[in-house]
Amino acid sequence: TGTPPNVTPVTLYLKIVPAADKTGIATITVTATDSLNAVTQKNFIVKVDTANDPPTVVGLADQTMNEDATITVSFTVSDDETSAAELTVDPPVWTSADMPGMPAENLVLGGSGANRTLTITPPLNKSGKATISLTVKVPRNRLQPSNLSC
Repeated sequence: TGTPPNVTPVTLYLKIVPAADKTGIATITVTATDSLNAVTQKNFIVKVDTANDPPTVVGLADQTMNEDATITVSFTVSDDETSAAELTVDPPVWTSADMPGMPAENLVLGGSGANRTLTITPPLNKSGKATISLTVKVPRNRLQPSNLSC
């Protein structure tokens, strides 16, 4: 009986930020109390899944080599969700204003599992700078590009 109190609808937002590298399920309870101390509660569940991080490449550093020489650069690949044996390294991409047109057979990938290599044989009688780009992929196509300058 009587006149209901004035109601002013309000929209509120709740921002939930999980802790870094943490997963799991939590029940969140939101409680609202009005000016007459009437209370209502609503529960909901938040599930935080494992992040799908890209693979990592370690050990690639800029290199200096002699003209007409061959070098082999070792590097490692890894991924939190995928075994190293399942990771693939795409064919290297050579970029150079000084030495354009590097034949694919002069950039040879080797190794398996976590331990990989790249053997580089530049064109004969050429010198200059180049960038070699490698991309590591997992079966679901997440990738991690890396560059190596020679």
